Amino acid sequence: MTDEEFEQHYTKIHIPMVAEILVRHNVLQYSVVSSSRMSSVDGMEKIQALFNNAVESIDCDAVVTTIFPDMNALEATFADPDLPAKLHPDEKNFTEDDRRMVIGKEYFGVRDGKRVD
Repeated sequence: MTDEEFEQHYTKIHIPMVAEILVRHNVLQYSVVSSSRMSSVDGMEKIQALFNNAVESIDCDAVVTTIFPDMNALEATFADPDLPAKLHPDEKNFTEDDRRMVIGKEYFGVRDGKRVD
């Protein structure tokens, strides 16, 4: 699958299926950062120069952020029978088995353009 095909499948097919499930469980936010074509992004050289070429992009095609209002919503989402029935088969079309997850609390220093104390 090319990077463009990956992005098209993710944005046109997978994200709508995920969103349908997540809204049932009052998920606050679901976003995807596609990094599959970062090397071709205009200005990538400038970004690298800002860090003296000391940073590299992580080796993945996408990073997903899902914000749940509480643990009950997280548990209900992962217990939803549509998750394995609909999403897991689709994920086999465009993902590898090497997935990682970070679960934690989110802290803000700036939100909506304003400092958070």
